Formats: sequence, structure tokens, C-alpha cells
Amino acid sequence: MIEIAQEAIRQIENHFEKSRSKIYAMLEEFHLEWQTADILTFQDLWCRGFSLRWIAEHFGCDIDEMAVVVIDQARRGYIHPRSHGIFYYGPETQPDTNTKKRIARMKERYPETYLLFDDIDFYWDERDVLRFDHMWNEGYSLEDIATYFQRHEDEIALLVIDRARKGYIQPRPTGIRGVKIFERH
Repeated sequence: MIEIAQEAIRQIENHFEKSRSKIYAMLEEFHLEWQTADILTFQDLWCRGFSLRWIAEHFGCDIDEMAVVVIDQARRGYIHPRSHGIFYYGPETQPDTNTKKRIARMKERYPETYLLFDDIDFYWDERDVLRFDHMWNEGYSLEDIATYFQRHEDEIALLVIDRARKGYIQPRPTGIRGVKIFERH
């Protein structure tokens, strides 16, 4: 009787081991904790019109890592889109009129350190990552992929950066818009 119970336990453990998902952490090589003073410097350089490449070199980091900072700062409303995008064209014609308020708010909320995307889930089921790769390569839009996975579009954008850096997906002529429509049922 004990042998039968032990065999049943072994079979159950094998089943759970086979069905258990592997966890995938996106952007694990990125530095997501910044000094508040550095984030404020980034905001200033961005508002003054410096290119993303120049800002990345200033901080000694990869341009993709700085792109992640841009996404974080834009989604929180600390920076705004620029007419010339990530390229340098000099200061914006409309200066940041809320500079003092923004700096005070940042220093109050983040006295010393600032964590990028503290509200984003960086963990994925590995099977979902493979499904994402397939959907991206099939041409689905970022919005449709977010709907399919029931995740925020920013999480999908970060996964795009992660997977492209690792060579699992390639840039598309249509970018995040894709070409295929997701059929919602």
C-alpha cells in the first residue's frame, strides 16, 4: 500500500514538474534604480533638446536603457514628446514652465533613489514570451498584443525592447503598429 501511495505521489510530482511554467524576467540586465539627481539631470537634458544618444553617452549607458527611461518618464508625465523626437535640434521652443514644481515633486516622492516602472510586472511565463515572439513576427500591433495578454501596452513595449536586444524579434517596417488585426472573440 505504501509503494502505491509513493508511486502516486511521484506521478503527481512529475505532472506538476511538466506543467510548471518557467519564469522569464525581461530587461534583467538594465539598471532600473537611479539616483533622483540623475533622473532630474536626464529631465533637464531632455527638455534642453539633447539627443537620446548624447544623453546615453553622458550617463555611460546603452541607448536602449535610456529609451526605457524615456518611456518611464513620459508615462508618469515628467517629460513630454518633443517635435524632433529623440534627435538633437536644440531647446524646445516651449520651455518646461513647471520645472520648479516638477523638481520639488520628484525630490519629495523620491528623496534619494528613483525606481523605473515600479508599477510594471517584469515577469512573464516563458510560454507567453514565445507566443509574443510569434505574434510580433506575424505582424500584430502592440495594442493587439497587449489586449491578447491582458497587460499594459508599456509592458509590451518593454518586452519588445528586451526581445529585440536579445535577437528574438526584428524591427518591422510598420513598427509597433503591425499589419495584422487581432480577432477578438
